Parts: sequence; structure tokens; C-alpha cells
Amino acid sequence: MHPDAAAPLSEGICSLKPRVNRLTVTAEIPFSSAGTPLPPSFYPSLIRSRARLTYAQVHAHLSGGPAGSRAGIREETGGMLREMEALARRLSRARSERGALDLDLPEAKIDVVDGLPARVAAAPRWEAHRIIEEFMLLANAAVAEFLVSKGRPFPFRIHEPPEEDRVREFEEDAARLLRLSRATESREISRRLQAWADAARGGSFEKRVHLLLLRSLMLARYAPEEKGHFGLALSRYTHFTSPIRRYPDLVVHRALKAALGDRQLAGYAEALAARGKELGEHVSARERAAMDGERDVMARGKALFLSKRIGETFPATIASVTRHGFFVELEAFPIEGYVSVATLRDDVYRFSAEREEWYGTVRKRRLAPADRIRVRLFRTDVDRGEIDFLFVEKLPESL
Repeated sequence: MHPDAAAPLSEGICSLKPRVNRLTVTAEIPFSSAGTPLPPSFYPSLIRSRARLTYAQVHAHLSGGPAGSRAGIREETGGMLREMEALARRLSRARSERGALDLDLPEAKIDVVDGLPARVAAAPRWEAHRIIEEFMLLANAAVAEFLVSKGRPFPFRIHEPPEEDRVREFEEDAARLLRLSRATESREISRRLQAWADAARGGSFEKRVHLLLLRSLMLARYAPEEKGHFGLALSRYTHFTSPIRRYPDLVVHRALKAALGDRQLAGYAEALAARGKELGEHVSARERAAMDGERDVMARGKALFLSKRIGETFPATIASVTRHGFFVELEAFPIEGYVSVATLRDDVYRFSAEREEWYGTVRKRRLAPADRIRVRLFRTDVDRGEIDFLFVEKLPESL
């Protein structure tokens, strides 16, 4: 579908515009005075939203930012946002206490002007984002519990625990990077993983450890089997809150409406029961294809952004090393590139897999993850999304 063809849906009839009636499916979850979620209810509804706020507006309001950036937020709405913030923090604490993982992996954002990448920066990560995430997680879990209680077929969002050998491999890598023998005395897998993530937080190896942890986990998938969600520490979970942009959510909406008595969807529920496994495999495969496509577009966009800066030098941090060189991340932009060992001309370098580093046999210089260096942009290949640098010099830990 061409993007313009989707606009009447995403920006029109499916958009919650202020002071415009919209048909919806509501998941209503009350809270006790102590901030604990109470039994939910679900029903078709007609809503009329009061305001359409951006994340930046909500962030400015909650953080006490400039009045100009808070324009349009009424006192009544502001009070609701404060209450949501407090409840979201309680939900986050409860999630942590039950053993859910909490990783901090910032994403890059490319700003496009006139069809070309004009800026590459880390996407903001505000409390406003966390509020939405917590309430979405709560709604998704509540819908899954309800459909199970009604004996209805639907695609679970499954995330199985990692294999013990993969966990041990990750712990060995994290221990070497952080120079710790262990992060916790617990033998529970989720507690062990989160302890390493917490130990790395705020340090020079935080991103590296969190990425290694993520790679040790199983891929989440959709299936009709009830196998739980390891990352969220939930026995039942599904995707319900994004039916406009994610097909499994639309399937769950239909399953929910059928469970609520929509006779037009009775046949759909029967088909879902018969072909649920096939559906889960298909949408899981399409999800992975979409993720690959997104990574490819981001890589090409970053290469295009730097393509006019060949020959410039940048301070960078070594992200990881390989047997043929090492990857670096620029300090000025969330962009990674590669330095081939064949381009290191100031010494004869040897690779140490055990220490995960390159070291010079004459000058004894070490090049290892988290080291700060200066690199020169050597080549960009936009079609392949590749960026190559040349090593210039090693930098002190802090300027």
C-alpha cells in the first residue's frame, strides 16, 4: 500500500482527533486507592477525546519545562497526566519486583528534510514514553487473561526463557567487561540477567552489556500456545493496543469482540481456532522481515547522512572487536562503522579473543571495547548501508 493510501485511515477515521466521536473497543481497568489494578471490563464504545498531545508536550509539562512548550494542556488534563505518571511508576516497580527485564537500549532517529537525512540523533526517552508503555502492557495482559478465562482462541505473544548455556555465555562476557565475578547470588535466570544489566548501567560498557543480554534471549513470537512471556515475567500476554499498525493486534480485537458477543465474528473465531498455528507462524515471519527492513533502511540512511563528509575525523568509542577489525560508534551521532585491522599502519597488531582486544606488538597499544579513539571517515556504501573508518589515534578517557 502506498503511504498516501493509508493516510485516510491512519490520519482520518482511525485517528483519535480531539472533540470528534470515534468507535473504539475499551479496556477499562480501575485502580485501588493504593494504586493496584482492579478487575477490568471490556466493551465496544464511542469516545470523544479531549486533547491530542505530543510526547514533547507531556514531557515538558511533567518536567516543569517552559510554559510555551506546555501550551494546550489544560489544568484538568495536566492533573490526569500527573496521576498517570504516579500509577505508571507503581506499575513499573511491580513489574521489576516480579522479575521482568528492564534494558536501556536507546534508538537512533533520522530527521528527513526534502527527502534526505538531515540529522541523526538518539531518539528521546522520556517519562511520557514510559507512561504509555506501562498502560499498554497492563491492557495487553488484561485482554490475554480475559480471553483465556472465556476459552477463546487468540495469538499469544510468547517469549520463552533463554537456554542456560546462552545465559552462562552472556555472564562470562559481562563478567569480563565489567571485571566482576558475579552480579547476584540468585540462580533465577531473570534475576541474574537483570543484575548484570543493573551492574552495567551508567558505565562505559552499559550499551555493550545490554546488547549482549538482548542477544542471549529467545526471539518473541506469536502462537496459540500458552507459554508465557519471559521478558515481562507474565504467564499470559498478547498484543492488543496497536490494531492500526500491527496485524496481530487486529486479530486480537476481533477475538475480543467475538468473546463479547459480536455474532458477525462467530465464524472468525472458529477459523482462528482452526488456523491459529499457521497465523502465528506467518505474522511472526512478517514481523522479522519488517525488523530486517527497518534495520536496512536505518543503515542506508546513516550511510547517506555521512556520505558528504568523507575525510572528516570524529571522536568515537570502540563498540566491539572482531578477528578482522573492530566496530566503533561516533560520539557526535548514534552511528556505527567499521575499522579494518588491515588499515592499522602504526604497529603490528595481534588479536586476543580471550581479552577481546587488538594489541600492538611494538608500542603495546591496546584497542578494546569502550576505548575512545579518533577515526577518519574513509568510505560509505549507501546501497549496502556500510560505513568504514580509518584509525587515527587513541584518545584519553575524558577530554
